[in-house]
Amino acid sequence: MRTALVIGTGLIGTSAALALASRGVVVHLADHDPEQARTAAALGAGTDEAPDGPVDLAIVAAPPALVAGVLADAMERGVARGYLDVASVKGGPRRELEALGLDPAVMSRYIGSHPMSGREKSGPLAATGDLFEGRPWVLTPTRDTDTEVLNLALELVSHCRAVPVVMDADAHDRAVALVSHMPHLVSSMVAARLENAEEAAVRLCGQGIRDVTRIAASDPRMWIDILSANVPALQAALVPAPKPAAPQPYGAQPPGGYGYPGAGAPQPSYGTPPQQAQTAQPFGQPAPAPAPAADFSPFWFAVPVARPLFAEDGSPSPIAELAPGTWYLAVEQRGPALVAQTQDGRRGVLQDTSGIQRG
Repeated sequence: MRTALVIGTGLIGTSAALALASRGVVVHLADHDPEQARTAAALGAGTDEAPDGPVDLAIVAAPPALVAGVLADAMERGVARGYLDVASVKGGPRRELEALGLDPAVMSRYIGSHPMSGREKSGPLAATGDLFEGRPWVLTPTRDTDTEVLNLALELVSHCRAVPVVMDADAHDRAVALVSHMPHLVSSMVAARLENAEEAAVRLCGQGIRDVTRIAASDPRMWIDILSANVPALQAALVPAPKPAAPQPYGAQPPGGYGYPGAGAPQPSYGTPPQQAQTAQPFGQPAPAPAPAADFSPFWFAVPVARPLFAEDGSPSPIAELAPGTWYLAVEQRGPALVAQTQDGRRGVLQDTSGIQRG
């Protein structure tokens, strides 16, 4: 990568520009507020002059609600060979971009990303060239993503000294809802509650309350944009499925099941492959997937014994094995089976749900 265009010179955009510039990349800076781009340039992040022609990589550092529009404009103008955004929500912006009807060849030049780093301060003056050092940087390529664009994204991550993590866009959104968005919301709620607290109570505050409320100092407008773009995943993180009244013995279900259709049906005994409990399919032909349950809510669960996780397309080869003592996330109900997500973001079908323990 020799040239880059950073569109959006806030904390993240300017920090990425500083890192690239320090590695010898010629960085051009653009922002809806020209004064902010000039400030970033004065810090050594690059130049606020427009590039003479297409750059190697355009980096869009805009709020989730604006990402699709900014990307589409940049793509239509042909400002770069590859395009990448750094918004903290990935599934929604990509679907909005696809809905704009851009040429598939142009869409193949885009990859979503999210550096898992930040500060409670915002703007170019808060930026640092080492903001991403040692931190995960999620990349969300699809099967259509051009290899050259993926390599440019990996080069960006390397220049920023971050750690690349490849995930599905929707799996990323569920993960950050749990580990980033929900903690910020809770921090803000605690800070708001303390605002009108009695002076006698405030005088007792120690380091713990400072740690809890530190991130609540972030720009509230920015966080309204982020949380609004990830409502379904955030709701699932905040309102988990209720736990059963008492632990159930392995191999047994409570009366009526755990509250999802088909759970009360007879279950195959241990040692019986799940396929034997279903209607036989012709050799080489995958079984049709049952329709998802309409009233399903995601929940955490553990398996009593090792269970295979099969691909969602119905192929007979397992893609992973669920181990006892580990929590997994059930994201969808398909008849008596569950679509489960492992802790590394893989999704598949758990056909044998007998004896699972909900968390």
